[in-house]
Amino acid sequence: MIQEKNISKPDISIVLNIHKEANFLARTLINLESCVRHAQLSGLSCELIAVFDSSDKETETVFHNNSLHDLCPVTCLHVTHRSLGLSRNSGIEAASGTCVLLHDADDLISFNALAALYADVMQGGKLAVRVCQYLFSFGTQNHIIEYPDSDATSPLPFVGTHPYLSCIMFQRSLYDNVQFVDHSLASGLAYEDWHFNATALALGCTIRPTPDTIFFYRRRASSLSVQAASSSPGQIAPCILFEPPNFLRVSKDKYPLWKTQGKELLKTFGFKRIGALSDPVFWGLLCAANKIEPLIDPYVLTDNAFISSLDAMNPAIGVSYYEACEIIQDRTFTDVLLLPFLSVGGAEKYIFEIIKTLEALNPQTRTLIITGEKPSTLTDLERLPKHITIVDMPALAPSLNGHERNLIVLKLIQNCADGARIHIKPSPFAYGFTQMFLKIFKNNKKIFYRFSDEKSGSDYFPIYRNFFTTAVPLLDDVDFLLSDNKNIINNDFYYVGTKHQKWKLLYARQPSHTSPQAIQASNSQPQTRILWASRLDAEKKPELLVPISKLLHALYPQAQIDVYGINVLGHFDTQVFEALPNISYKGPFSDFIKVASQGYACFLYTSGFDGLPNVLLEAMSVGLPIVAPAVGGIDEVIENDITGKLIPSTTLTDEDLITAYAHALNELLRNPEQRVQLALNALNKLERQHGPEQYTRNIEALFGESPQG
Repeated sequence: MIQEKNISKPDISIVLNIHKEANFLARTLINLESCVRHAQLSGLSCELIAVFDSSDKETETVFHNNSLHDLCPVTCLHVTHRSLGLSRNSGIEAASGTCVLLHDADDLISFNALAALYADVMQGGKLAVRVCQYLFSFGTQNHIIEYPDSDATSPLPFVGTHPYLSCIMFQRSLYDNVQFVDHSLASGLAYEDWHFNATALALGCTIRPTPDTIFFYRRRASSLSVQAASSSPGQIAPCILFEPPNFLRVSKDKYPLWKTQGKELLKTFGFKRIGALSDPVFWGLLCAANKIEPLIDPYVLTDNAFISSLDAMNPAIGVSYYEACEIIQDRTFTDVLLLPFLSVGGAEKYIFEIIKTLEALNPQTRTLIITGEKPSTLTDLERLPKHITIVDMPALAPSLNGHERNLIVLKLIQNCADGARIHIKPSPFAYGFTQMFLKIFKNNKKIFYRFSDEKSGSDYFPIYRNFFTTAVPLLDDVDFLLSDNKNIINNDFYYVGTKHQKWKLLYARQPSHTSPQAIQASNSQPQTRILWASRLDAEKKPELLVPISKLLHALYPQAQIDVYGINVLGHFDTQVFEALPNISYKGPFSDFIKVASQGYACFLYTSGFDGLPNVLLEAMSVGLPIVAPAVGGIDEVIENDITGKLIPSTTLTDEDLITAYAHALNELLRNPEQRVQLALNALNKLERQHGPEQYTRNIEALFGESPQG
């Protein structure tokens, strides 16, 4: 018996998103007609809100020719959002029902779903979100998923995946607190239903499957949702669930269990194939849908087609994000640094100096450093900016692969550094992350640092990599590329040929640590000691020290080379120095200024490729004359026989290169007057080009910061 209802406020509003589904819409409407009839037999009233988003006449004609209009009130909305989320919002706003079912124009539901979902939602209350128990995927993919209960799974899986799809029912009043965001094709994002459900969880909602109901999900390549997913990195906008304080709060009870038993828990959510396929109710619902849409065919399913929506989930992703949130707590950030690791290198110092200056200009500056590769070598935390938080991804999530770690990095930046400047130091970690997700950060200023191009192979047949294979495609997405030398900028201009306005030059900051009088005094006595201090990596060519020292010993027997440094990116055996009388390996260093102030005659640098090394600026700042190769931007500070000794390394044979280094060192050791003049000229150039006052003015111009009280 059909009970009379006040149709001015129906029990259920069906919000149907329609785009261009003329070939499928008739079967969806026939299916909804059967669902409405069944709901009416249960005493429920329904209305249909049809949202035509950039639809076509053919689709609209199919819709208006259907008899569903005779069963319930129908409202048609015409919008041009080209966004599933915004279209759903429009439909919900027009809905007057107690509950809302979200549905798409090419999908079907079991004929009992409206009534069963409604009863479940009303029993669950205002925070109840309900889905069908099963998802039957048909079309280009054929499988069955049994949905889990959000209370059983916890929010932890939501970090890396979405266990549900868009067909959900909830009370209309929930929309006052949870709306869909714009994940249009232009936004670079997807899965607005993931965002909606995650937001609902943060507000205390429960997402549960309603027993004995099926959602029939049509898989087709041309759907709007597939287009959005395929043209984006497949991630959602910032969401309150993933704000660290909220995530810690809602996941606290489940975290210990997922950390210790995550993989075992996932097995309990597997599809109960035998139970479903032997259930006459399940088969009855399946056969009713098959009569409308023959593609819904259980006999095309293979043994591996019975899955859980959590099958592809790695529980360590949610656990690691929880632990990252424990580090972050309630902090928010103005700047994010993506580094391979914390190191004593000049590139890191260059970026840290920028952050320190930004802090000096604006005391509200807060920095999040995220490292993505092997363990850090920096132990002197005094070198870091003041207000920093460090998330070391390899230490935090050692079992995760690069993509999984990047998901955590994405969520962190989105939800605690919205609008922050993102500083990107070239590295495999940074390249992997930016290629996947940089397009998402439309409201963030992105700074890509350019120091030099990595070179491998022999000096005669070098192979260059990094920038032109990975960074060039990002040109449209970065705000500017910041370099410490003109050489790399000019090279980029030559090879890229466009968007030259994006390259910016910022010479590194380097205050002087000496005076003309001190330089004169330090060279008044004979000097025999030479300093070499850098990374003991192939890039810096430490192997040249052996033949150089041998030839120098013949030219100037009293000369002594002190070597400081450690391996960072490779391996170099320092035992090769032990048999040489004029080389002494001193181990690692953390304070170059302190080392360089120990009475050396000059500084030797032997790099094979470079930008403008910070260590040269530091050597100039303490009055050490420099012998260095003419690579990268070194000639922007070292002018031969004016501010130092410049070795034309790229034009010399190995034998001639060694000879040039040894003779330049010999000349400086024997000529204190030349050492004084080179050091004075270098100090003068350093103060003009790299002095703190000029540097601060340059930072203000580049980053738009001005001093704040």
